[in-house]
Amino acid sequence: MSAKSFWLVALFLLTSFSYAQKKWGLQECMDYALKNNLTVRQSALNNMDSKLTLNQSKANYLPTVNGFGTNNFNFGRSIDPFTNTFQNQQIRSNSFGVTGSVVVFNGLQNYTAMQQNELLFKASEYDLNQAMNNLLLSVANAYLTILLNDEILTSTRIQAENTKKQLERTEKLYEAGSISIGNILDLKAQYANEQLSITNAQNQVKLAYLILWQLLELPYDENNTIEKVAIDIPLTESTVLTNTLVASYSTRGPEIQSAEIRLLAAQKGLTLARLGRSPKLTMNGSVNTTYSQSFIRSTGSVYLGTRILYFDQNNVPVTAPYYSSTGAEITPFNQQIKDNIGKSLGFTLSVPVLNNWQVNNAIQRSKINLERSKLNLNQTRNQVYRTITQAVLDLDAAKARYAAAMNSYEAGNLSYKNAEQRFNAGAMNFTDYTVSKNNFMRAEATMFQAKYEFIFRQKVVDFYNGKPITLQ
Repeated sequence: MSAKSFWLVALFLLTSFSYAQKKWGLQECMDYALKNNLTVRQSALNNMDSKLTLNQSKANYLPTVNGFGTNNFNFGRSIDPFTNTFQNQQIRSNSFGVTGSVVVFNGLQNYTAMQQNELLFKASEYDLNQAMNNLLLSVANAYLTILLNDEILTSTRIQAENTKKQLERTEKLYEAGSISIGNILDLKAQYANEQLSITNAQNQVKLAYLILWQLLELPYDENNTIEKVAIDIPLTESTVLTNTLVASYSTRGPEIQSAEIRLLAAQKGLTLARLGRSPKLTMNGSVNTTYSQSFIRSTGSVYLGTRILYFDQNNVPVTAPYYSSTGAEITPFNQQIKDNIGKSLGFTLSVPVLNNWQVNNAIQRSKINLERSKLNLNQTRNQVYRTITQAVLDLDAAKARYAAAMNSYEAGNLSYKNAEQRFNAGAMNFTDYTVSKNNFMRAEATMFQAKYEFIFRQKVVDFYNGKPITLQ
């Protein structure tokens, strides 16, 4: 094979693979959505941010240590840091050091802040779980909507195919002179309307796919489809008790647990604000050294004798040898750094007396936040009760609607088959036949909608009951 042929084959294979059809199962869709959905990823980032805040509150127990270094040039009249006298020359000086401090006591503010951040981190985890739960329900709903619209499309195509066969049969009868051309024209109009219904049904399928791919953060691609699975109609013989379901879900519902934990965090926040009135004891320490060009040392000396330093209590002179310098130089950098090392250790006690009313305002804000958290918890509980109650009512209504739709579908099916037989035998006019067929198609579409609504409503109630979302 030539090189050109090889690359043509490779290009063809790559193109074929890129456009190969992929069938997505429900579980695969949910797993992919959990990894890629932007809303869930944002919630995950919020959780990571809460974790970093918690880690920082733990790190606040550690001392702070910082090093520093300076390089200064003094021009003109300035004070020599070594002799503490005025100099009128350019002097270069350096200083280096390490400072550190650690909080010995601050009224347990660090401990309380760490407890509060632990609670907020747990709450953010529940918020993430809630976002994931909402996404899973949305994916399941979008998946079932595709199956619904696909069934409607299939049914519409079958009806259109039947009309086409009838049209072909009618054309043969017309050619034989058995019927008038009006029957052909009526069937052609009916077939055209059903072709339009097919186009509308196809658009609904595409729209349903678009919604699913948006949840998965995938671009729309007609080569991607979902698995067409047969779903059994759920059995709901046992009565769903709303209060029992609410009580069960309240012990594990992430939105309720998040609200409860945020209430505890708000209580810790109030305690932390009150601890702002506590004194604060800090231990500080430092090690530093300096260098200056004005620090001069002698390079040689000659003995000139002795000199009197002072007289003692007996008026006896105290003498010392007296030398005269024969040369001088700037003390070397390394020698100064070594000789000028200084150390310090101290404690600082800070007692809050008046700080622009900041502590009192912080306490009042914490009280407001605590009341807000209580209201939020009550609102969340009420919302959960309303949501679950609505889910149970929707399930009961969907079950009744599906039963009624099935009865209508079965009756319409019998009526349509009878009308079709009579129409083919010439015992029914086209208008009555068309009415019967359209009634049957509407009953079938209604039955499909009621069927998948019933399935979805059952999945929602099962979800609140702690069961995983599956199509089995």
